[in-house]
Amino acid sequence: MKKYLLTGHAGFLGRWVCKYLLEKGDSVVGVDTFEGGHENNVRELITQYPNTFVSLKVIATTREHKLQCYEKLFETDKYEEVIHLGAFASEGLSPFIRSFIYENNVIDSSIIINECIKHKCKLTYASSIATYGHGRSTPFKETDTPMPIDPYGIAKYVIELDIQAAHHTHGLQYKIFRPHNIIATYQNLNDPVRNVLGIFIKKALFEKKPFPIFGDGLQKRQFSYGNQVAKDIIDERLPWNEVYNVGGNISTTVLDLAKLVAKAAKVEFKIEQLPERIEAKIAEADHSKIEKYRGKVKEPKLESIVKEVVEYAEQTQDWTIRKLPKVEVWEGLPESWKKYLV
Repeated sequence: MKKYLLTGHAGFLGRWVCKYLLEKGDSVVGVDTFEGGHENNVRELITQYPNTFVSLKVIATTREHKLQCYEKLFETDKYEEVIHLGAFASEGLSPFIRSFIYENNVIDSSIIINECIKHKCKLTYASSIATYGHGRSTPFKETDTPMPIDPYGIAKYVIELDIQAAHHTHGLQYKIFRPHNIIATYQNLNDPVRNVLGIFIKKALFEKKPFPIFGDGLQKRQFSYGNQVAKDIIDERLPWNEVYNVGGNISTTVLDLAKLVAKAAKVEFKIEQLPERIEAKIAEADHSKIEKYRGKVKEPKLESIVKEVVEYAEQTQDWTIRKLPKVEVWEGLPESWKKYLV
């Protein structure tokens, strides 16, 4: 049995990673702020695995407090591996809250890297396809030079570089994953500025409003089944000290995703067309590297994943209203987001 420290365990991806580790017989200490994730996501696991799962809420208002919290966590237990999923994940909002992004996604991650070095823990890090930015060509490959176009992607890439530097200077063993457009049950559907599937489902089921589409809706994405991404993140067949793209292979447009939600929710397909915003038009990744080690997996159809999440949403009303950070730059912020922000 291995002991893991898992950050962001109450988010929907963290919840599935946690579940699969516990099912393998491993022990997990999960830490989360519960701002984006929800305690309900892990309540069943707490009951089911009382001897091998500990769920902790971490509230640290200062950098010094964060240091003390993580120092205590590492001094209290001996972890073989840290799986670092925790982050403020909002790529689209990041150009308007850059200081906040760097404080939470860079400084916080650097604290965890330091503790892994000091306590000789392996580190698995959830980066993002956002590191590629527009890229020179698609699909993006791990050998491509990242060219992030926003603070979120920059922050993720900075930590990738720091982890690799820590490997060279201190022998830190690592795996870096670049997931993309993950969808699964347990997603927070009450976030107004990220998670396009959640936004569409909320509009269809609860607000009875048209689907908001930025630009022509022809932005192409590979929407990825979160359950499989979670399994890949803990797959022991994957060699250490490597970077892996991880996610689905089937590409679709945002417009077609909205049509699938309308079908699953049994509502009329109507859109609210919004001004185009700055984002990658095509974001597709090559997965041949990860497939080399774990083989190809049969992907569920996107239609069936959407239907699964819609059915889950119909039964789940208790969504966390994520506390959004204070806007630092209002210039260029999409008008449709302003009513949710301060």
